Amino acid sequence: KNGALAKENEDLRMKLQELENANANQMRETEQAKAKNDALARENDDLRKKLEALETKNNDLLRDTEQGKAKNDALRQENDDLKQQNAALQKQISDLVQANEAAKAKV
Repeated sequence: KNGALAKENEDLRMKLQELENANANQMRETEQAKAKNDALARENDDLRKKLEALETKNNDLLRDTEQGKAKNDALRQENDDLKQQNAALQKQISDLVQANEAAKAKV
């Protein structure tokens, strides 16, 4: 009977050792998973910050583009106005040249 109890005791000790080893492995895997999760969380935060910076830069560029378009439109309008003024001045010069030549011809 002592032999059977000793055998059962040894079996239970081996089973306990197996469970302790399995538990230790599971705890190690859990710690590794936590460490990996923490690293991924930090990387995610870094990427979120980079995304926010890119969104800000994109918004700045969009604003600058709109301002550039508005400035370009204003310059185009100013150029058109100056072309009209130039055409009117060219006409005045032409008229003055003709009047000057007509006056010279009379003299």
